[in-house]
Amino acid sequence: MFALAPTREPNGAGILRPGREPLRLSTQARITRREHGGVLTESAAWRDAAGEIGALTTRLARETRRLALTQSGTVREKGLSALAWSIAEVPDTVQVLVPGASGQMFGVSAPQGRRVFEYPLTWECRFVLLQGRSGGILIYSSDQRRFQALTVEHVGRAFRLLFESRPDAPYEEKRAHESLVWRMEPYTGDWHIGAGRYREVLAAQGLWTPLRRHGPAWAAQIQTVVTMGMDIPMLSELARAMDPRKTLLYIADWRRDGYDRNYPDYTASEKFGPFVREAHRLGFRVMPHVNYFGCDPKHPLYQKFSRYHMRDPVSGEHLWWDWPFADPPIRFAYINPASAEWRQLMVERLSEIVKLYGVDAFHLDQTLCIFNDRNGPINGLNCVDGNVLLHQELRRALPDVALSGEGLNEAIAPGLSFAQVHLFRSGHSNIEGLERTGGCALNDFLFGKICRSFGYSRLGGRDAAEELRARIHEEHNALPTITIRSAEEIDNPTPAVRRALERARG
Repeated sequence: MFALAPTREPNGAGILRPGREPLRLSTQARITRREHGGVLTESAAWRDAAGEIGALTTRLARETRRLALTQSGTVREKGLSALAWSIAEVPDTVQVLVPGASGQMFGVSAPQGRRVFEYPLTWECRFVLLQGRSGGILIYSSDQRRFQALTVEHVGRAFRLLFESRPDAPYEEKRAHESLVWRMEPYTGDWHIGAGRYREVLAAQGLWTPLRRHGPAWAAQIQTVVTMGMDIPMLSELARAMDPRKTLLYIADWRRDGYDRNYPDYTASEKFGPFVREAHRLGFRVMPHVNYFGCDPKHPLYQKFSRYHMRDPVSGEHLWWDWPFADPPIRFAYINPASAEWRQLMVERLSEIVKLYGVDAFHLDQTLCIFNDRNGPINGLNCVDGNVLLHQELRRALPDVALSGEGLNEAIAPGLSFAQVHLFRSGHSNIEGLERTGGCALNDFLFGKICRSFGYSRLGGRDAAEELRARIHEEHNALPTITIRSAEEIDNPTPAVRRALERARG
């Protein structure tokens, strides 16, 4: 049964305005409802002494086997950042499954508190499942290119869910917004049935093509990913431990300037050429690390691209990667890939690397970082559009080269052969609660046949934390992934490395 009911919780439905109090249905809204032709309409208005502050109309319409919810909102003063609707109470005996960090499942044991998932950065696919004992409800949105968010809040013995439709920034120019179409569809069975229905939605939108039909043929044969340095003697040790023809070597530090420095200069270290030649002689595939939107502010090209330096949609501050722990510290700007000039530069730079060294793949770092740029769209394109176009343009220019990305979401998955997936809030170190996030391989179920996932970092099994990370990646069905520093770690493997080697051998 579905019903549209007033939601009076403080963080419920309404109009969000950065820098101002949100207009919530719980804050003196005048609400009217009517039903006509199978459509239930709720209209809310907020007023002060000067007149109407804002208005929000929510429509719930019957479709075949599902309901569709849409919203339209206006505000008197510019500055509209989202239209929101909510489900006020879901008993925590019902599991809430979110496609974030490869797949998260919230139930009775979930910590109290609120978690916000922003599409496509941390909400990797635009749906959520409410899973009961014998069936559930799939809730999903209509548009892959628009920014949106999901909030899951565990309060007492219930979950509250909030769904936001966000316009392209800058918000301060917005007085009106039309929401996404949110659809609610019941299903019978476990979560695989609900996720399978969403996979059908992706296929209907042209966002689900098997890897064998869109990537280099060799990519589908890879069974192991090894993260390593340019250690030529170690290659022969690896070749004895695994099949080189089915092994992808991920080389993060290969450039003359060092890791994450002086982007977008991709001049190779003098060690790189000999390493690639020996790896190829043995049959390995080689994948160097690049950054899809990084530009060092000291690089001469920064002046050209500074106008595309992305900014936070609320604060307006420029967005950077800062790593103060390096000596000297590392810092580079995030350039909006909606810029055709930037995409052309990246295609030219990577094409030159292929010409010089014949590499087999590129790992495009930070491709999960897709922001709602306060500078606004570039020729009608936002950062989602630019990211998708960059992948498409690289595939056209380099059809025999596989692309890998950091993170796996539905915006970038169709353009990738490989994806370095994240674990729950554990990019560089484990957090309490990571052990509860296995067993729900949502992303693998959705994308495993179009993009091969592999582990993120610290996967040598050298301590309990690395062992846990390896196990969770295994539960998410990532390719066997090994982080090694010496041949000794292959000759005398830890349990985690031994399991990876055994899986690689089949």
